[in-house]
Amino acid sequence: MSKSKAKQLFEQATEELNHAIQEQNRPSSDVVSFSACVATRKSLYHFLEGLANIYAEKHNDTLEEDGKIETLIDFCSKYNEKIKNLDFSEINCKCDDLMNNSDDEIVLCTSVEKVRKCTKLAEKVQQIVTSI
Repeated sequence: MSKSKAKQLFEQATEELNHAIQEQNRPSSDVVSFSACVATRKSLYHFLEGLANIYAEKHNDTLEEDGKIETLIDFCSKYNEKIKNLDFSEINCKCDDLMNNSDDEIVLCTSVEKVRKCTKLAEKVQQIVTSI
């Protein structure tokens, strides 16, 4: 993957994160937590995808492209201690809504407070990205 592709993924992730933040800045009764959840998860995925591809190229390693965020977390953790030390358990919450996408179960959170925790996590990953 070229650095320009990684940069494109980081820009997309930043846009998605900004969308999630804007959604959460609305009055609590107006927040569409589903929308903020989806934007936050996409943001995390794209930040990690860009990082993983940079590390794969830099270390001549093969990245399994299975579309799972857990795979990206594990891969990035091999090369970045800061990623390894982050607690990603919040992204696997068991909230109210379940959606089926192919054979994979995707859990989307409808709790504003839990979505805020995931957004803070995405902001931490963004800080790591900007420091590399």
